[in-house]
Amino acid sequence: MFSKGLRKEAQENLENKISKYELVAQKNKNDINYLYLKRTNLKKQLDNSMTLINEFRNTPRDFDFKVSKIQINMKRYQGILDAAEKQYKNDITTAGGAVAAGIATGVGVAALAPGAAMAIATTFGTASTGAAISTLSGAAATNAALAWLGGGSLAAGGAGIAGGEAFLALAGPLGWAIGGAGLAAGGLIANGKNKKAAEEMNRKAAKVQAEIRKQQAINVEVGKMIELTQEDTKDLTNRIGKIHGFSRNYLVLDNQQKQLLMAFVNNVQASSEHLNMVLGKDQKFVKSN
Repeated sequence: MFSKGLRKEAQENLENKISKYELVAQKNKNDINYLYLKRTNLKKQLDNSMTLINEFRNTPRDFDFKVSKIQINMKRYQGILDAAEKQYKNDITTAGGAVAAGIATGVGVAALAPGAAMAIATTFGTASTGAAISTLSGAAATNAALAWLGGGSLAAGGAGIAGGEAFLALAGPLGWAIGGAGLAAGGLIANGKNKKAAEEMNRKAAKVQAEIRKQQAINVEVGKMIELTQEDTKDLTNRIGKIHGFSRNYLVLDNQQKQLLMAFVNNVQASSEHLNMVLGKDQKFVKSN
């Protein structure tokens, strides 16, 4: 009877942990999609900013150098979107339009909607695996999917498999890890081994708790990225309004106008850098006042 009580307590604890995990993971899913939406708005404002900046002539060399840096950053972000779209289409085509059933059969972006794929790509980064994920199987598929979703192999400068695992954890309550454990525990219960079943479920509950902490950490970082993106968009909108009435000839601008224009260019550059930030990489940029 005592062992049965331990098993029941352990089962309730595990179920509570999984429920909490699902809530945290779902919040992260929503926030990542929201971040992508806000970054789409920022990109539009950056495009507007570049259109305005390119109208100015007779600008100093330092001005032109910063503009070239902004162009590079914008191309880099577009490259992430293009890579994600290409990988998504490749996976869908290779899978015959079917959604992969699980990681062992090649889960990649084939299991995602296009918008979600873009959200993941711009949050976690992307890299080519050298083959469509859905063409792989077993451990190769697992590693390829994790590496792609995590931003590529560590050798390529990406977050690697660890980063991919951080994303895949969003897909559900550790289904590929907990599912098997649940079956094992169920078998122990059926055989009357309540104590061992309780121990098994307690081990899994501890693992879920560790994953909860990871998801909470992700949530904090994504929240900061959302806040920064919103601030960037608002800042550029205000500065565009101030700069729009200036003469497009840099030489006839007064000192205050030149300072405002240069501050605008500096902030456009910083915002274009922020646009390329990915989860887990600590990048800090200073904006002009």
